Amino acid sequence: VRDTGEGIDSVDHEQIFQRFARATTDRTGGSAGLGLAIVKAIAEAHGGSVDVASVLGSGATFTITIPVGPVPLQPTAEFTDDEQMTIPSLPPPARTKEPAWPGS
Repeated sequence: VRDTGEGIDSVDHEQIFQRFARATTDRTGGSAGLGLAIVKAIAEAHGGSVDVASVLGSGATFTITIPVGPVPLQPTAEFTDDEQMTIPSLPPPARTKEPAWPGS
């Protein structure tokens, strides 16, 4: 995606992908600072990335790269052969009153 706006200073290239962050040259104030963070999160969830190329006064180009094919699942926890994952059991919900059904 390419635009012809005022461009983004190189010192801001990393921060603009953080939630609620805006470029230091943003004079409009019309942004919540979430758009690029969302784009980055979606691209990374698909095994991809987002890059920006920009200099002040020359607009910006954002490149979204997403690999073709299935994305290998990333483990959320690692266990050795001797370990097992245990999930604590939850107590049954408390019943304070039997439901009142019409006609019963």
